[in-house]
Amino acid sequence: MEFVLLNRLTKNLFSNLEKSGLFQQYLRHINGLRSKKTSQKLEYIKKSALDEKAKISITCAGKRDGGGAQLHACISTIVFANSMGIRYHHTPLIKVEHNYNNDPLWEAKWENYLDLTNLYSPRLNNQDYLFVDNYHSIVDKIYEAITSKNDLNIRVLYCHGYSDGNPQEFVDVLDNIRNHFFLRRNPQLVYSPFDFNIAIHMRRGDVTINRWTERYTSSQCIQALINHLRFYFRKARPRFYIFSYSDDDDLKILEDEDVRLFVDMNVFSVMDHLAYADCLVMAKSSMSYVAGMLNRGLVLYQPFWSVCLPHWFRADGFFV
Repeated sequence: MEFVLLNRLTKNLFSNLEKSGLFQQYLRHINGLRSKKTSQKLEYIKKSALDEKAKISITCAGKRDGGGAQLHACISTIVFANSMGIRYHHTPLIKVEHNYNNDPLWEAKWENYLDLTNLYSPRLNNQDYLFVDNYHSIVDKIYEAITSKNDLNIRVLYCHGYSDGNPQEFVDVLDNIRNHFFLRRNPQLVYSPFDFNIAIHMRRGDVTINRWTERYTSSQCIQALINHLRFYFRKARPRFYIFSYSDDDDLKILEDEDVRLFVDMNVFSVMDHLAYADCLVMAKSSMSYVAGMLNRGLVLYQPFWSVCLPHWFRADGFFV
């Protein structure tokens, strides 16, 4: 089944990302991770018997950016650990950005959102974790520990170098995280059970046409997408809900009889709406990315530096 989602203008807007220096730098970084030697060591680690890896563990800790980025980092590390057959020990989030209201429970709320603490073994308090800051070194250290039969506890910032190159490895991990998430959550949503609810996440506030431009999506682009989706899902009573953090005039022009705009909604309520939507249009955002991982419906991905997962659809071309 094919359906053009965006017009030529939209495609041009998305394709500008490929020309950005930051994106090219990231591509070089990812491509540089896939050396022949590292690949050989990865295969050796995967094929090693579980008892040879029983005393090797990995934890994700040390980041200080937004909650979505930190949860994404944890999940990438879980994917790596699961694929390698080593233990993941969860370290709770300690410092999370964007606490604009100085909420003393800010970090605890982010930690509780996915509740990885109760889904995975906790970090061992009586053990020192060796900090390893790049993908090659992570693989090297684990390989050395197996071949020398030594204990090893590693702390990393993330494992995107592996997970972005192996998006199919997310499947088992996300099934586990999703099931745990939906069993625990019982959010109050603005959606109607009689409509096809389409959530659109738009980065604004710190993201503008002049700042963090690689994360920016114009209102014209979103309007084109809404028009396409409105037509495509016309028999399913589509209703659109735009979630953002700005009441800019360029967002207000999107409001319509079937389009509602929500600005400055509680961030965790926004996450719930993105995760529970029948269709999610992601922003170029780690928060959107985590919500997309959780969402069980149709997820439309906008290209940015994090890889498109196999069950998502790219929003710059076709349903296939």
